[in-house]
Amino acid sequence: MGGKSKKNDRAQRRQNVEPIPSSAVPSSDRVDPTEKYPVFAQVLQDRDNRNSEENERETACAAASQFAFEDPKIVGKLIDLGLLKCLIERMGDPSISVRTAAAGAIRNFTLGGEEICEKLMQSDCMTPLLHLTLSYKQHLQEAKELDKKVAELLMIQVIASFTNLCETNNRAVELFSNSTALSMALELLNVKQYPLQLVIETAQFLNVVTENNESCCRAIRADRERAGALEVMMKDPEQHIYLRMLLCAIHLNVATVVDGQENNNQEYTPFIMQGVQLDVQTIFSECIQKELNEPAEDEMDGMNRVYHQVQWACKAKQLALELLTNILTGECAHDSESADRREGEEEEGANEMETEEYVEVDINKVDYLFTQLPGTTSSYLKQFNIERSILQQCAPLDTGSIQLLHTFSNKIHHRNEPRDQMKMHVATRWDQQILSPEECTNGMVKSLKMCSLRALSCLGNVLLCMSREEVKNESQVWNHLIRLCDVKTEVARLTSEISCGEVYSSIVDVATSNLYVLLRKILSVSPGSNFWTTEEVESIYKMCQREYSRETRVNCLNIITVITRHPSTPTSFYQVALDLFLASLSDETDIVKAALDGIFDVYAEKEANAFIQLAPFSEALTKTQAQLKAKKKKGGLTREEVEDVDEMMTNLDNFIAYKREQQ
Repeated sequence: MGGKSKKNDRAQRRQNVEPIPSSAVPSSDRVDPTEKYPVFAQVLQDRDNRNSEENERETACAAASQFAFEDPKIVGKLIDLGLLKCLIERMGDPSISVRTAAAGAIRNFTLGGEEICEKLMQSDCMTPLLHLTLSYKQHLQEAKELDKKVAELLMIQVIASFTNLCETNNRAVELFSNSTALSMALELLNVKQYPLQLVIETAQFLNVVTENNESCCRAIRADRERAGALEVMMKDPEQHIYLRMLLCAIHLNVATVVDGQENNNQEYTPFIMQGVQLDVQTIFSECIQKELNEPAEDEMDGMNRVYHQVQWACKAKQLALELLTNILTGECAHDSESADRREGEEEEGANEMETEEYVEVDINKVDYLFTQLPGTTSSYLKQFNIERSILQQCAPLDTGSIQLLHTFSNKIHHRNEPRDQMKMHVATRWDQQILSPEECTNGMVKSLKMCSLRALSCLGNVLLCMSREEVKNESQVWNHLIRLCDVKTEVARLTSEISCGEVYSSIVDVATSNLYVLLRKILSVSPGSNFWTTEEVESIYKMCQREYSRETRVNCLNIITVITRHPSTPTSFYQVALDLFLASLSDETDIVKAALDGIFDVYAEKEANAFIQLAPFSEALTKTQAQLKAKKKKGGLTREEVEDVDEMMTNLDNFIAYKREQQ
């Protein structure tokens, strides 16, 4: 069943809608969830409006939403207490404010992962969500002015819930695709009639649900009038760039499924490049400076306005980079097959790396992208100076921008009004979705770094699609990637209020992966090239330590192997590398494999042979062999890991015998 993001050679979509922030729900600071769940369950289950006031029902739903936001692991406990069934019932409450609060709680529940979403589907949460979608127009006609805003927010919560459910559950995709709600969702893509936030939320959802979903894509194509209107909106420079990127993604999804055009790219590439070249850091600084110079009446409103502007700009860039990545990966795969057909034989290239973010093709085949297939999108991209453009997006956050953000955040956070006085009426607060200064600060910085991460993923594919002549001049890319890996320096520049550890770790993972790809490509063209410095090699060596992620350490071990074998590397480095490889033999299976590959590749050479002391060396390898056998006997390994262990044990036997014979 289509409609979900794929985790294969295409860029992995990480577009799950954000949860409602804890400061955007009615305050329940005085509520101890571990003690008060039964009380809230009772309030929610009470269907008698004479005994349960509207604000009590709303507060109960909001408390469940807040608990789910602050601790996603708690969602399972909430469901076990029967709150899920109660929340689903409350989506049919007579009060629109209660329905909105209940839908907001469901939205946060849907972020709990596949298992939670499956429980939501088993509880038939789609029925009230679909009903709310179809009755939205009626709500607008019947509501007063304030309630219209609440009705708009209700619809945002419903659409956001659809997005998360369809990302993780095929049944949700099927139910939505076969309902009349699709027509209503398409109608919501009208910025003249509906608020921009709702239009963007709907476009995000349709981007998810149209991926590989034939029934949905054909329904959109069949409605020619509406499809034409969406294309006009996509090309309108007056529309928000993020909305235009989302509409472009939907058009590409429909074209791929209905027309079978995997890469009808040249029509869309210049447009996608507008998103790729979007300067989000400048937008970030300008938005904050504007609010500092012309503050809103309510400063929290100003902070939230900045937050959403920066978030949407970052999402526009991330989506543009995702689309470009998908174009490149699809083309690399297509042209790799073309190379096979042209040559009629399999070429033996370097071992291919596998990453979640991009697909790699045989380095020896990528010349076809430029030399043999001059009409491809990759060739077309040359005019945009694509690698330089993307590299600019990977720059570290500007110190001035960070300081500006903290000035703005602290101004609001430390103002004289007590925090409680910043709270507004429940219905208005739901409409505004106020975030705390900390939530805004963390969210914006994280989004900016996610742009860097996506840009790095896209850069990996650009490197693979570069011609041999072009790759000779890419030492600047190498130097920049090395600097990006200096995580500690970058983190030290930010205050402790900003927590982006996981994003930084992922950035280093992808940066080191790109370093390895680039290193192999350059040396495949110019084997004698030496474009790295001693300091850079030392930096890579440090990233092999345990404080870094497994993926980063594997990448760096592979880089050290290539550099150690290089003719220009001093022979003294043989001992340094050997110590590193041997120290890594007691680690995880994939790290052990990378270390053993380094030993096999480097120390079979005559020049390195002098650094091997056979007795301790054989002892270390024999110990590793015993550890691998124990791992296999214990079980719990995947099929690929078992194959790796078998291969490593065979290679160990052969290598030890070879060394004994040499000495």
